[in-house]
Amino acid sequence: MSNLINYKGFEIPQPTPANLGGEALANNFKRLGDLLSVTSATFYVDNTRADVFEPDGSVLHPFLSVQDAIDAALALADGSGSTVSAAIEVGPGTYHEALTVDLPERTFYFSLHGAGSGPGNSTVAGPINFQLREGASHSSMISIADIGFATNAGSGTKLADVAFKVTDSEDAGYTIFFLNNVQCYADRTAQYGMHVTDAGGNGLLNIQCDGHTLIKSGETTSSASDAVTGLRLDRGQLVGLGTGFYGLRAPAIIVNGTSILQLTGAYAEVLLGAAGAVDIDCVQAADHANARFFQTFLTPAENGNVVTHTGTFDGTNGTVAAQNLGAVLNGGNGGINLPNGALLIAGQMNNETGAALPVTVASPALRLYAERDTNIGFTAANPADWTSPAPVQISDAINRLAAAVVALQGGPIS
Repeated sequence: MSNLINYKGFEIPQPTPANLGGEALANNFKRLGDLLSVTSATFYVDNTRADVFEPDGSVLHPFLSVQDAIDAALALADGSGSTVSAAIEVGPGTYHEALTVDLPERTFYFSLHGAGSGPGNSTVAGPINFQLREGASHSSMISIADIGFATNAGSGTKLADVAFKVTDSEDAGYTIFFLNNVQCYADRTAQYGMHVTDAGGNGLLNIQCDGHTLIKSGETTSSASDAVTGLRLDRGQLVGLGTGFYGLRAPAIIVNGTSILQLTGAYAEVLLGAAGAVDIDCVQAADHANARFFQTFLTPAENGNVVTHTGTFDGTNGTVAAQNLGAVLNGGNGGINLPNGALLIAGQMNNETGAALPVTVASPALRLYAERDTNIGFTAANPADWTSPAPVQISDAINRLAAAVVALQGGPIS
């Protein structure tokens, strides 16, 4: 064989015409170099170690700080190659540090896993801030599991006003988060459990939360000046499957801009603590935001509304969709309030007694749909207004009303 050459950091043989098979052998080495040059590494964190060692992120010599592991993972993105993959495994314990993940301008696969977010063998870190970089051509896939983020990181000192923050840039490419068994706690003097900001730019942002994810104020008491929202979504889409959202003397959820909130089998509630009663909406939407609720329970405080949307429908965005929405009013009289022209598309919406939720919309912004032949009792305000017994199903009532409209109009409904 001829002289060795450097290929992506690997010394491989340089084939010559006189060396039969040399070119094929070199190509095999190049394929191996291509595989190994895709950066992939796992960094370990454990701040419970009492022995003395030089931390390097390995299993035997883990980092003592989560931020050190994040910095090591991000440093991989400074090298060559278009795709970077990095994982961080954090041992049980409390990590009192504010964390920052400055996402690189390249395709980046990143995972941050703890030992659990519940009682016992759990991992609690300080607040975390994911900063989206400029660059429309890159994408980031972020997996976070079995860990809690708290504005005070389990101590009496607040490190930030948001437990889990995504800071937008003007052109952030494509970024998707997967949250599994993640808890975001904001203390009573903070602002949000989770906040996704909006820089008014382009790019897709999606956050997927499972049924073990909790976004809330971590306090059980409060003063009259406290106002902590569980989730504020100013940008992108958040999908919650069985996820819990709690506000402390503030809405559990706020959605703005053209963001999309989609909850299925989820629960949201406004907590008051010990400071006394006040009317607070459970979900507040504005601008052209979209809020979708399927088999979800929402609980406002006192006479607050279940959902208020102060924005308008622009032909595409600015909607509230609800099917099998349940509201726990605790004796209050809140309902669905869309005063400025947001569009309501809804099926069954009931409170804990089974009564239909009151709906206030700016006409003609209301569109109500029920499943065909749904067996929902229908009682006329004045049974004497019907020439025969009052209909007992919505479909019967609609059919009879439609027939009356045709008769009065003298032809088909236009």
